[in-house]
Amino acid sequence: MHVHVTRLRTSLLGTIQLAGTFQGLVKIQLDDDGDRLRSELRVLYPDAAFKRPSAMTVEAGRVVRAYLQGGESPSDVPVVMPEVGFRTRVWRQLKRIPWGQVRTYGGVARAVRKPRAARAVGQACGSNPLPLVVP
Repeated sequence: MHVHVTRLRTSLLGTIQLAGTFQGLVKIQLDDDGDRLRSELRVLYPDAAFKRPSAMTVEAGRVVRAYLQGGESPSDVPVVMPEVGFRTRVWRQLKRIPWGQVRTYGGVARAVRKPRAARAVGQACGSNPLPLVVP
């Protein structure tokens, strides 16, 4: 599997990194630590070969940059979420929230049919691999 990485310099967040396959983004890292990015991606994709930016990651970077400058939401950027059980269910539910709206952890827990799991929802939100694109 090839993982393409694009570095994006922003005035709001500094340097961020977008990593993706041909299917969509797999990770957005809000710093420029390339070693940490590769290390974290190797956990999910042990056989990954890291490549230069692709057309998809460059376009995703353009959309994210525009969003950070006050443009449209980046919710249409294609993403590939890792399959990690409950957290994946939470991230998919977050992706369904209409842009500009908010939900409580309890509300998300009820939506994923685990009404007593608000704390676990909070932990899943904290480990979201695609901030900015998955709210």
